[in-house]
Amino acid sequence: MIRNIFRGYAALFSILLKTILLLCICSGAAFVFVFPLWKFAVTFPQQYSLFMIYACVTAFVILFFFRLLNRIKLAGTAQQKKILLKTTIKNTLKCLVLLSGIILAFIFLYQEKLFLALASLILMILIYGILAFGTAKPQNGSTKVSEKS
Repeated sequence: MIRNIFRGYAALFSILLKTILLLCICSGAAFVFVFPLWKFAVTFPQQYSLFMIYACVTAFVILFFFRLLNRIKLAGTAQQKKILLKTTIKNTLKCLVLLSGIILAFIFLYQEKLFLALASLILMILIYGILAFGTAKPQNGSTKVSEKS
């Protein structure tokens, strides 16, 4: 009976010790990573902003390419891989057009160039329309649009 009580308390203190140890490791890792970033942000705010933008963009690009390579590996035939690559490039271009158009519009708005902001939005809509709707090929191979009689 005393042995069971001792094992119970040993298990309880083991869990408590592991929890405290995990908390200490997380706090130490946070201090090691966060404190230098905070010091960098306070000391050099413009360089920190550029660094963070660069780090985020790099992480998204790497993630995008790893997912693309994984999807290409999982695609079956060479024809499926070719179609997947084309649709991925087309979707990427559409996203880039939308992002660049919105970013340019905001830049022009902050510079109080309303005409250029409006022109960039209109150009963005036109280019997106061409990419999204102007490059689609018919599925059955014909070029005629079906007409109702």
